[in-house]
Amino acid sequence: MATIGDLASQVLQRVEEDPANPIFWTYEEAYWAVQEAINEATLLTGQPEVGFYNFTLTKDTRFFTLPTFGIGILSMTGTGFIAKESIFSLDVMKPTWEQDVGAAPKYWFSFGINQFGIYPKLTLDSNVMISFISAGYTYPFSPTTQVLIPQEYYNGIIDYAASTMKIKEGGTEFAQGLTLYQKFLDDMSKLNAFADRIDGPRFSKTFGVDLSVSPWILSK
Repeated sequence: MATIGDLASQVLQRVEEDPANPIFWTYEEAYWAVQEAINEATLLTGQPEVGFYNFTLTKDTRFFTLPTFGIGILSMTGTGFIAKESIFSLDVMKPTWEQDVGAAPKYWFSFGINQFGIYPKLTLDSNVMISFISAGYTYPFSPTTQVLIPQEYYNGIIDYAASTMKIKEGGTEFAQGLTLYQKFLDDMSKLNAFADRIDGPRFSKTFGVDLSVSPWILSK
């Protein structure tokens, strides 16, 4: 698994800079460009995923906030499968859901980009495992930070980073940067298609985090 520093070195080569003795660009600029590329990839594809994260659902609490490094909850398991729902479908199926209480969660639903809710409200604390989308990287970050985007798509990250750095030169270099950016989008389209085949879309066009429910829920 590569680090931000590893990809930054390749970015410098992509813009025809000597990684051993950079002159026009600095490593700091390359680090920032790689970081921006990874964050852009996350927003486009919903990748990478943080899986099997231990989370405590506290009693008498309806809404919860994901860890600061996470956005978009994807799944939840407890002693068994806990189905994904939406506030709308809970209103339809269980009109009293906002008052109902219980010892274990039966459903969860997305609420904004970094929050989620559960049904019913718990009478006891409960430990569950959740998965969610990595929130990307924020300052400060280290060049030794690992890149969690799948290795097959590193070239796309490098293309995006190089495209943003070429803006500094303008003219022909800027135009070449647009070509690199398109290559990045092509790679992210492939990554997004791969994620869709695994477990459906991570984001919807109208609501951000996907609000669809578990397929069998509406028949209950």
